[in-house]
Amino acid sequence: MQWTDRRPDGMGALGAPRWTVKAGPTSTARLTAGGAGRKLAGMTDNEITGGCLCRAVRYRAPGEPLWVAHCHCESCRRSSGAPFVTWAGFPKDAVSWQGEPPRRFASSPGITRSFCPTCGTPLTYEGARWPDELHLLVATFDDPEAVTPARHVYWREHLEWIEPGDALPRHEGSALED
Repeated sequence: MQWTDRRPDGMGALGAPRWTVKAGPTSTARLTAGGAGRKLAGMTDNEITGGCLCRAVRYRAPGEPLWVAHCHCESCRRSSGAPFVTWAGFPKDAVSWQGEPPRRFASSPGITRSFCPTCGTPLTYEGARWPDELHLLVATFDDPEAVTPARHVYWREHLEWIEPGDALPRHEGSALED
C-alpha cells in the first residue's frame, strides 16, 4: 500500500520533496523523503495528532504532511523563542481542532500565527503565499519523531552558533526562492 502527497506540483510550500507513506510486508508504515524515514507512531489511522502544553488546544491532521522543513527565519525564532523551528505543511481544510480554539495573531503582513490562549504554546503558521496550507509546529505533535525534515530554509538568517550535524540541503530563503 502506498500514499503520496496531494499537492499537484509535488513540492511543499517551502519546497520540500514529495513525501511517501509505504506499508511493507509487515504493515509497518514509514514516512519517507529522500530515503529518510520514520515509523508513523504519532499517526493513528494515518493521522497526526498534537496540541499545546496544557492540552487545552488539540488538533488532528489526516494523512501525511505535504512537506517538513527546519526554518531559521528571525520571525519564527522570535515567535517560538527557539533558535529554529520545524514545520510540517498540511492542507488547511484537512486540520481539525478539538477543545479550546487557538488564538490567532497577525504577526506581519500576510502572516497569521496561532497559539494556545491558556498556556501560550505556538501552534501554527498561515501565509498568504500558501493560502491552502496550514503549517503545524512539529514539536507540538504527540510524536514529533513521526516525521523527518527534508531541508533547512531561510538559512541566510540562521544563528551563527547553529551548525546542524545533518546533510540536509540549506536554502538561503524558502526552497522555492532558490
